[in-house]
Amino acid sequence: MIEDRIDIAAPVRCDAGRLQQLASNLLANALVHGTQDRPIEFVAETCSASLTIAVANSGTPIATSDIAKVFKPFWRHSTTARREGLGLGQHICDQIVRAHGGALEVAVDPDGRTRFIATLPLAGPGS
Repeated sequence: MIEDRIDIAAPVRCDAGRLQQLASNLLANALVHGTQDRPIEFVAETCSASLTIAVANSGTPIATSDIAKVFKPFWRHSTTARREGLGLGQHICDQIVRAHGGALEVAVDPDGRTRFIATLPLAGPGS
């Protein structure tokens, strides 16, 4: 299950297709690594001069030692035999956010939820 909160109160200058890809990749990753009994949280909101897109799940948290590796190409969090994909999804997300003049972060909340947070300027890059 995905719980969403979307509050886009200001125009966002962006490549809509790439932001759809960003959201899709973050959600797919959360679904793959999340637990079936806990919802995925999706938030997209504008405030001040930025757009924030955040996705959180309750799967096994990313180890603190691995957080610096998450956006590197070909790195995969999974250590099980069920390793899917090439390990490019989060790298692509990071590149999309950077191309829009923003930043993508990953953190583990105190309750153990892994949260990816993309923050992009509303006016687009270089504005």
